[in-house]
This record gives sequence, C-alpha cells and structure tokens, in this order.
Amino acid sequence: MLKKLKVIFLIFMMLVLLLLSRDYYVAQVSGEMFSWGEMVIVIDAGHGGIDSGCTGNGLLEKDITLALSNETARLLRACGIMTVCTRVDDVALKEKNDDITYRNRWRLDLARRVEIAQEANANALISIHINSIRSSKWRGAQVFYDPEKKDSKYLADIIQKQLNKVTNGKRLSNTGDYYVTRESNMPSVIVEAGFLSNSSEAKLLADLGYQKQIAWAIVSGILNWLDNNVIHQ
Repeated sequence: MLKKLKVIFLIFMMLVLLLLSRDYYVAQVSGEMFSWGEMVIVIDAGHGGIDSGCTGNGLLEKDITLALSNETARLLRACGIMTVCTRVDDVALKEKNDDITYRNRWRLDLARRVEIAQEANANALISIHINSIRSSKWRGAQVFYDPEKKDSKYLADIIQKQLNKVTNGKRLSNTGDYYVTRESNMPSVIVEAGFLSNSSEAKLLADLGYQKQIAWAIVSGILNWLDNNVIHQ
C-alpha cells in the first residue's frame, strides 16, 4: 500500500512539474526519492535521418517522434528511471549504402533499434511513431503490441488509458505486425501519437505544450506498469 501511495504521489508531483515546465524543479524529483532499482526503459524515436517517415500538413514524422521521445526520456529520468534512447538527433540507425537495397536498409535500421534495447537489458521498449493516411477525418493516439506477447498487451493497455485522458479519446490498444515489437525479447509497444493527416491534430502535435502532455501520458503509463508488474512481483 505504501509503495502504491508513493507512485500516486510521484504522478501528482510530476503533473505539477509538467505544468511548471522547468528543468530545475523536475530535477528535484530524483532517483534518490523514488528508486526503481535496475529497471531500464528504452525509448525509440521512429525513423530519422534519410527516413522522414510519414508527412502531413508540412510536418515530418521523424521530427515529431524525436521531440516526443526526448521529452519522454527526460521525464522518465526525472522519475529516477534509467532510460536509453535509440536516437537523440536527426539520424538514421542505418544510413544509405549503395551496397544494400532500400528495403534491406530499412530492416537493418529496425534491427538496430531492437539490438539497442536488448544490449541495454531493457525491461520495456517504447517505440514512438505518428500516423498519416489519405483521409483527414481520423485522429487520436493508439498503442499497438504483438499479438503473441501478453506482457506487451498489458503495457499497451495502460499507456493507451493514459493517452485517452490527454486526447479525450476512446481508442483501445490493438495488435499489429511490427518488426520492433515482434523481434524484441521484452515487453514492447508502438505508440502512434496521432495523425499528421488531420490538420487540427497536426497543429497539436507540433505544439511543445501538447508534446509534453503526450510524453507525460506515456510516462504515467510506464510508471503504473512498473508499479503493477515490477514492484509487486
């Protein structure tokens, strides 16, 4: 019960800090106060470098995913959780090479993301992406997981619940065939944070304040998952 209250208090404090949006105050909530042991979370910013990902309303997926990933990692570290990012700049994890095809480069890029998580002995891998489709009516964040991995489903459900609070959405997490979630050996999810093809949501996704809200929703989900799956094991 005491540990549960500590997690609730941490979430409350981080919400206050998020509103303040000042690194000085965030730094006051540290691993010295809230210890998560040797837990490691890997945050993967989808695409990067020569791979822009999807586009829409003048925005590139790779830029939004990087901003969201960096903010998510910052908040996790402020909570005392060891965090590894697959990229922190606009780079691909496998650059273009005349000796390999585009498809092979893409697959090697994805494989490197999984390798980073496995080399870090990560407890979870969160890969952040943005959607874009022909229709402009769709909007909202959704979390995907591998259908063969129950642990990933539970993580996806918890993060989805937190994202729905931010976006006023009613989406459910769903299964999907993604290389990163299929090939990783730890609970892993794909977070599609919204649609660039929807002009109003694209404006939100480009907004720093909204990015902080999405990042906090992801972090809040991770904290709840850690509390339920790790602390009480």
